[in-house]
Amino acid sequence: ESCGLTYCPARLFCERCFSQLEADTVVGPTGRLEAFTIGYVGVEGEPLDEPVVLGLIRLEGADTVLVHYFIDGEAPEVGQPVEPVLKQKRYRTGSILDIKGFRPATD
Repeated sequence: ESCGLTYCPARLFCERCFSQLEADTVVGPTGRLEAFTIGYVGVEGEPLDEPVVLGLIRLEGADTVLVHYFIDGEAPEVGQPVEPVLKQKRYRTGSILDIKGFRPATD
């Protein structure tokens, strides 16, 4: 609260002023694609069958970004509105991976 920053994902303390963060704030669910990269090689150095697109997503109401998959066959555009694609409710565990990825937002 002392800096006025809204972190997403949440943090235990502010990375700027080191104050403890306690209040939860609702953000999203839509946001904007701030940047992206396309990976052709896996974390073990193996070639991937399909390229993976990772995006920096700034959810509405947040001051920070989160890294997540961008799942759409089209080339992403920086600044485009995005929305999350969630797993089926029965498969959700409360993890960031309950979000399959983000896609261009539909109106």
